[in-house]
Amino acid sequence: MPGLTGAYVSGYCESSAVRSDFTALGEFAVARTDGETAKGYNYAFGVSADGGVCYAGPFKDFPDHHWSSSEPIRIEKLFGHSAHYYGGSNSTRG
Repeated sequence: MPGLTGAYVSGYCESSAVRSDFTALGEFAVARTDGETAKGYNYAFGVSADGGVCYAGPFKDFPDHHWSSSEPIRIEKLFGHSAHYYGGSNSTRG
């Protein structure tokens, strides 16, 4: 990823992310710079229905997706944005 400045992993999902084809076990977030703009991306990782390890994302539809690269951002603002992936009747929320 061009301009990568940081990568963070959490074994915690804000929702109990379950679909018929994917169970999330955690999230990872990456930050990168693009000129004067910093950009954050959120991903979920987990296990597919057939037992394969996989990820979903990037999720970037959240308020802190972009910020000034000269300003710090709290890491927790980059997590918890994959819940819309689990929408529909196959989803449970904790």
